[in-house]
Amino acid sequence: MRYVWTVATDTTILFPLDTAFRRFAVTVRAVDNTFGGLPEHSPVRIWPFPYWDVNDNGVFDSGDMRLDGLSAAMDPAGSTLTFPVLNSPLRSVSCRIRLTRLSPRSSRIPRSPR
Repeated sequence: MRYVWTVATDTTILFPLDTAFRRFAVTVRAVDNTFGGLPEHSPVRIWPFPYWDVNDNGVFDSGDMRLDGLSAAMDPAGSTLTFPVLNSPLRSVSCRIRLTRLSPRSSRIPRSPR
């Protein structure tokens, strides 16, 4: 499982519309301030031990950094939500907007004809 380091309290998550997946699980784990932190959006893996996957290849290798202090600072269970990904065909939506210019002396909004 891959985590992304962020200190934001609100984040937009983009799910790829891949036909291999019907659901995406999003897990959030709180980390207290005893851990020093990482650069924003750093990929983090916690198995077999916590490490910063610098090259984001899913394998602990020579370019990666072990995060020994993360286990003690991290929420052990976290919270997981599962989202269905529904890909629907594109639809064309059209609308017409009628703009009316107000005169400088008028504060009244003109009514559109019915």
